[in-house]
Parts: sequence; C-alpha cells; structure tokens
Amino acid sequence: MMDGKLGLLLFVLLLALPTVYLIDKDGYVRSWCMGELNWKGAGAQNMIRDRIKKMLAE
Repeated sequence: MMDGKLGLLLFVLLLALPTVYLIDKDGYVRSWCMGELNWKGAGAQNMIRDRIKKMLAE
C-alpha cells in the first residue's frame, strides 16, 4: 500500500504496539488485535484463524 505522506504509518503507531491487523484483498483493515497476544497458546491462533475464515467466506 502506497502512502506518500506516511498517514497510515502514523495512524498505526499512534494506536498500540504490538498490533495485529487483518487486511482484506481490497486493502481494507477488517480486524485488529491491540496489545500482546499469547502466540504459544491456541487462543490467539484460533481467534486469528476464525477471523480469516470469516473473511474468506464473504
């Protein structure tokens, strides 16, 4: 995604770090998770997987 004025970068940095974004095929942010996720457990993986399946089904 091209952003000559770095608006997206500044927007992202102002929210929270770390943040996971799910972006659809048209370039729109469809879902996000702010803060740390426990990637070692199944919870975060299942949440992301479910959201991706929902997006793919649309």
